[in-house]
Amino acid sequence: MASLKNHALPRSLIRVKGHSDAAQNFLNKYFTRNIVADLSPTGKHGLFLNDKGRILSDAIVISGLPRQHEVIYIDCPKEAVEDIHTHLCVYAEYSTYEIELLLLESQVFCTKLDATQCIPTSSINNQERQSILIIQDPRDPMKNTQRLYIPSEENTSSLCAPTYITTKCMSKEEFNDLRYSHGIPEGMGEFCRGSSLPTQYNYDYLGGIDFTKGCYLGQELTSRTHFTGVTRRRIVPFLVDRGTTSDVAYRRHDSSSPPEQIKVFECESERQVGTLIALQSSHGLVMHQHIEELSMNVNENKFAYCYFNGQLVKLRCYMPFWWPRKHPN
Repeated sequence: MASLKNHALPRSLIRVKGHSDAAQNFLNKYFTRNIVADLSPTGKHGLFLNDKGRILSDAIVISGLPRQHEVIYIDCPKEAVEDIHTHLCVYAEYSTYEIELLLLESQVFCTKLDATQCIPTSSINNQERQSILIIQDPRDPMKNTQRLYIPSEENTSSLCAPTYITTKCMSKEEFNDLRYSHGIPEGMGEFCRGSSLPTQYNYDYLGGIDFTKGCYLGQELTSRTHFTGVTRRRIVPFLVDRGTTSDVAYRRHDSSSPPEQIKVFECESERQVGTLIALQSSHGLVMHQHIEELSMNVNENKFAYCYFNGQLVKLRCYMPFWWPRKHPN
C-alpha cells in the first residue's frame, strides 16, 4: 500500500442522508454554494464558514447520484473532517430535518484520464462498482481532471489494483503542482482556518460562492466584502526561478511547518509584498498584499524572493488565466 499512499489525496468523505430532499435543504444553510437549485449528478466546490464569515474548510459537495437521491457526500480535508462532522452534527441536532451524518473511510485519487480506466471492471461485481464514486473536478481550471473515491483503505487493493492507481492516477506531488500552477489552494495547510475570508482565497473568482442564494452561515460578511469590491490580499501562484527550487514541501498552516511566517519581498524595491503559503518543487502560492499592482502589470515579469530553509528562493508571481481580466481591486 506504500505506493498508493503516494497517490491518495489527504481528503475524506462525510455522508449526509435525509428523507427526500432533507439533506440538500439542510446543507444549503451551511455551504457557500446553492446545492438545491441543481440536483444533476455533479460536484460543487465551495466553503464551510463559521458564524463570523471566516473559513472553516474547503469542500466539494457531491449530490444527485443515481440510486442515491437522498444522499450527499462531502469531500473535505482529512485534517478538518472530524471538525466539520461535529460542526454539522451540532446544527443537525436542532434542525427540523432528520439528518444522518456519517464519517466514511475512503481514499481519494485524481487522474487526467477517464477515471473508469483506473477500475479493473472485469474483476469486480456491480455492488462494488456502485460503491466507487467518480466526478469531474468542479473547479474550472481543474476541469480536465477527475476525482475517484474508493471506500476504505482495506478494500482499495480488491477494488482497484495498485498498478491501476500508480500508472493511471496522479501522485500527490503531481496534483499539487497542477493546483499551484493554477493558483488553487486546497486543504487546511493552505487555509488560515477561522480567520481567512473566502475572497482572499479567490473563491469569488473560482465560482465557489453563490451570491444570489438565500441565507447561509457566514453570509453577511461574505456578501458585504463582495459588495464593497475590495479585497486587499489574495492568493496568487508563483513559479520558482530555475536553479533555486527546493525538495522540501511547505504549507504555511500545516502543523509540521515552523510557526514563523516566511515573508516574500519584491526584488526591485526590497519591500514585503506577501507571505509564503505553499511551496513544492517549482510552484507555490503567496498571499499577495499588493494585488492591485500585480493586476496592473499583468504582462511584466516582476520577480520576488524569500528565504526558505536558509536558502534564497527567487520567484515570479502571476495572475492565473481564470481571473477576470479587469481586476476589480
